[in-house]
Amino acid sequence: MKKSPEVSIASPEYRRFIEQLKARVLSARLSAARAVNRDVILLYWDIGRGIVEKQQALGWGDSIVEMVSAGFSTDDGIFAAQCVGHAPALCNLSEARS
Repeated sequence: MKKSPEVSIASPEYRRFIEQLKARVLSARLSAARAVNRDVILLYWDIGRGIVEKQQALGWGDSIVEMVSAGFSTDDGIFAAQCVGHAPALCNLSEARS
């Protein structure tokens, strides 16, 4: 490997290079966060849809939402069921699925 010339951290080229690297890292982080959020929302929607389907098919009452939610460490189940069962227009994720 040949010896490279000294690089000054004050040089415009170095600063520009570092800024480009930072921008790439930030862009990748934002892209990953969007992908994770999309997948979690789709999961919630699917959980809620499953609860609503069971309610309709088996005659389960509204209390099933709280019962299912009790099986989780958060209110994820309640969010999903409310989303699909009570506010489907707000949770139209058909575009997100494609």
